[in-house]
Amino acid sequence: MKLVGHVDLGLYFGPHALMTGPDGMIWVTVDANCCVVVLDPATWGIEHTIHLEVPGHFLAPKSDGSTVYFSAKEYPFICEVDVNSKEFRAKIPLPVGAQAIRVSHDDQRLYVGHLNRPLLHVIDRAARQVVETVGLTAMPGWPFVTQDGSLVLVTTYDELTDRGFVDLLDASDLKRRTTVEVSGEPFHALPLQDGEHVLVALASGEIVKVHLDRAELVPGGFHAAGEMPEMLLNMSD
Repeated sequence: MKLVGHVDLGLYFGPHALMTGPDGMIWVTVDANCCVVVLDPATWGIEHTIHLEVPGHFLAPKSDGSTVYFSAKEYPFICEVDVNSKEFRAKIPLPVGAQAIRVSHDDQRLYVGHLNRPLLHVIDRAARQVVETVGLTAMPGWPFVTQDGSLVLVTTYDELTDRGFVDLLDASDLKRRTTVEVSGEPFHALPLQDGEHVLVALASGEIVKVHLDRAELVPGGFHAAGEMPEMLLNMSD
């Protein structure tokens, strides 16, 4: 892997989350401009801009990439955008703002971390409304779904006590929860393809490994060679 160049976003400041659309275009949230820019990797140019009205900090696409959702921290709704038409479709109301979001394994639900309470909201995508809210061990960071969809994982953090956790929720009954404590603030997680483990990135740069069935830390972690690793990716050949 090598750096091949940079894309100049011009007056679009503060790019944050990104994804690749079904057509290969790169979508990037830009907090300061309250929009998403769509980049063409062939020309390195901005092909489209979608105004969200709010800083679309986090994003989560459907499995087929046809729809993408954006959460905007303190703003009490989720933005829904059609990927093919690049049109803003709907605002899904929330009681308060949101942290990171994730679409469920079957594309029927949207998992949304509460902005400032240890809660996870569940949105019915078709109805575009919150249908369930469940408690977490601490303040939510990012939700994730295992390869088979059986578990919802949420990285959580208690800032007052400086304790981090990974909450493992049964997708068929989210109130059934087990918790694994980790040695710092957890950021991103990566459920592994073996279906048995997840890697969790901590703010310190440590990457720890969790056995899902046993709900415990196991050997196999490593260090990211830097602090604040915010994302883990599985790179295919």
